[in-house]
Amino acid sequence: MKDSKTKRSIAIGEGKAVIQTPRILVEKIESTVFSAIIEKESTDSEPDFTINIKNGQYSLNQSDSSRIVVENQPELLFELEWRIVDLLVNANKNFLQLHSAAMDYEKQGYLFIGEGGSGKTSLSILLGKNGFKFISDEIGILEINKYQLQPFPRNLIIKPYLTKYMDIEEELTIPIDGQKDKVEAYFVSPEKYTTIEKSNKISVDKIFFLSAKDDQTCKINKIGDVEAVNRLLYFSFNKSFHSDKMLSIVSGLVEEAETYKLELSNPLGKNHEQQSQLVEKIKQL
Repeated sequence: MKDSKTKRSIAIGEGKAVIQTPRILVEKIESTVFSAIIEKESTDSEPDFTINIKNGQYSLNQSDSSRIVVENQPELLFELEWRIVDLLVNANKNFLQLHSAAMDYEKQGYLFIGEGGSGKTSLSILLGKNGFKFISDEIGILEINKYQLQPFPRNLIIKPYLTKYMDIEEELTIPIDGQKDKVEAYFVSPEKYTTIEKSNKISVDKIFFLSAKDDQTCKINKIGDVEAVNRLLYFSFNKSFHSDKMLSIVSGLVEEAETYKLELSNPLGKNHEQQSQLVEKIKQL
């Protein structure tokens, strides 16, 4: 009997992605792709992504006519997730877009900006276990007039070095960091560790630029406006804003928020006392 299909959707800001999938894949998709906000979609909606299964292979068709064929579910889910992220980012091109994590503590927005491996995800998990609400990981989008964070609650992608600190239930093998070789990583819903802010926009109050340290000490230093502006320009990835507009936007953000440099080693690798001290430092600034 031919497997019937169903639809799911993910809506963020000005963007919406509709997925049409065989029912046999629904549970996998809901546990991988924006688990906190994925919803059932009406049958008459036009899909942005259509998944088919034939002869043991999975094809993913996008409404722009692009198509890929993969051999297994993990690869399919990885391709689907990042294509949905790309669609939603492009749909929100009028927002400031930053390579960052974002958290909410007592209605104040915290941005954690840094390169891959600087500690954004692990710090988000630690803070989420200590009273912070999750807004986004890896991608932060801000409404540019009021400098408010739009929730972008994609699932966490947990890299191998973090798995020993966490209770991981389901394994997916996906390529990370642009490497040709595949390494084990995991999709995990943020709801496993914290409450998620799913819809309300939160004003940015504090911005932290993260850099990794080898030892267990933690340093937080306030930085000047010029340095903060330059760092924000470096970590933004807006393609639609010209340079003068970008400079104006990030300069306005620096006027509204306090800016810090945060140097730390893996937050999840610290002992309980060190973790508590780090969380309290961030809360008390």
